[in-house]
Amino acid sequence: MARVNTILNVIEKVYGHDESKIDQNEFLELLHYDPGTGEFTWRFSLSYGRKKGARADRAVSNGSRYISINRRSYSAHRVAWFIVHGEWPELIRHKSGNKGDNWIDNLRNLTRRQLRLESDLSKGKTGRTGVFPVKSGDRTMYMARIKHNGKSYYLGVYDTPELASDVYKAKKCEFDQEK
Repeated sequence: MARVNTILNVIEKVYGHDESKIDQNEFLELLHYDPGTGEFTWRFSLSYGRKKGARADRAVSNGSRYISINRRSYSAHRVAWFIVHGEWPELIRHKSGNKGDNWIDNLRNLTRRQLRLESDLSKGKTGRTGVFPVKSGDRTMYMARIKHNGKSYYLGVYDTPELASDVYKAKKCEFDQEK
């Protein structure tokens, strides 16, 4: 217990609120993370109401989960990434789309550029990246568009979203091979 209090004091007094200064071992001393379920539990009973084995993360209104240590909240998905990979992620995207699912295989570390590109080509109404519905008279056609190196490329209009998506994927492979 003295070691736990020492760790908490070091985190608060020496490191303040800069998460990048807290090392992996300090989190592992306090928390158990199950990479298969994404759940965090306390390793010790702490003097301020936290019981050994109790769930350490809590849900907030947007579905994300947070862990509070010494009056500082940490995003559970960021802590999960840090514990497994030993480095703080730039940005985390949940593959399932559920912000509460923090099992490690559901988390992707993205750069700001990658996130911006994904946002620019969101799946929108078609459920397919780079494919957008357009009205042509009384029927709906599907436009394919891709962004590469900050430039937008028009790939044509097609009868089905599947065909437009195939064209998008082919062009994406072509751009990926250029790198």
